[in-house]
Amino acid sequence: LKNQNCASLTSVLDKNIRSIQITADQLENFIKDSQFRGDYDLLKRQYILAQLRYWLLAQQYKDICNKDAVLILYFFSSAIDRSCPDCGPQGTILSYLKNLFEERLLVFSIDKDFTQESMVSILLSDYNITMAPSLVMEPELVLRSWMKHFLRAGGLILALCGTVGVAAHAAEKPATGAA
Repeated sequence: LKNQNCASLTSVLDKNIRSIQITADQLENFIKDSQFRGDYDLLKRQYILAQLRYWLLAQQYKDICNKDAVLILYFFSSAIDRSCPDCGPQGTILSYLKNLFEERLLVFSIDKDFTQESMVSILLSDYNITMAPSLVMEPELVLRSWMKHFLRAGGLILALCGTVGVAAHAAEKPATGAA
């Protein structure tokens, strides 16, 4: 029964990945061509909800299928006032680490300023997120921007290696680029 559940979850996760990518592409195209803010908010809400559905499914998949992976909720700010100068570099570092750890690292990006979606407000409250960038790795580990050593690639690799047995995998690939 556990193997059937794992196969079913794998199928659902694959469908969610495709759905998230389609919505992400639509959101990106909409930003380029947009004239109507309401449509943008609706599309952004769909994207955030797709990310959160995938995050919840990934947690179940990890538990049921005994997968050794780290799930990160990445809270960034899209505020026009540029109140998050570290969000761009943090996103780049997370992309680098995603390429390094591949399927053992899943990153779910959430705009902390999009409180029109109640789930964002709930997560901000549950994890006491007050600034961006902030990362939630596993429920017990919250890393905030004032902890600069954690947000850099080296510190995040150490945190990831402490969370799952990925030290050997990380050592196989050269650590170039992000600092």
